[in-house]
Amino acid sequence: MKEVRVRELVLSDLPVLEKIDHNFRTDYVWQLDLLSDENEVNAKLREVRLPREMNVSYPKKLDMLSDNWQLKSNVLVAEIDRKTIGYMILNYDFNPGLIRVTDLVVTPEFRRKGVGTALLEGGEVWANMQTGIKRMMLEIQSKNHPAICLAGKLGFEFCGYNDKYYHTNDVALFFMKLI
Repeated sequence: MKEVRVRELVLSDLPVLEKIDHNFRTDYVWQLDLLSDENEVNAKLREVRLPREMNVSYPKKLDMLSDNWQLKSNVLVAEIDRKTIGYMILNYDFNPGLIRVTDLVVTPEFRRKGVGTALLEGGEVWANMQTGIKRMMLEIQSKNHPAICLAGKLGFEFCGYNDKYYHTNDVALFFMKLI
């Protein structure tokens, strides 16, 4: 595969990014089981193989993305031969010293070919140029098994969850890495 170039978003990218198919397919999900009594709460996450491949919808409202992009700290775009093939939204207004990756999207034909890795590595470079950012956190839908596998491959560690996080009531998993 040709080299992936990662750069900052320019306004003319928005119409292209909005047309990317944000949905994905998976054979696995992470299931959250909560067990509680009056003195204790236990959360158990487990990887579950589905009986058949499942089409998963993007957990965010796509008509809101254009407005949200302008409010985020930074958006990085991936391209090959000047063709836009993905993007990543970075936000660092949540916690000092922390950069959050809230969206990591790659066009279907370039998934599982290193584009997500290139975007995350580009995000680390960008974060290292900012003062005081020492940690990167990924926000991942519990149904997004490919992204969860990518997080593990790149050294991110599970650090929490939020059930009913998205408007779809899906669970969000959070993974952290020192950068």
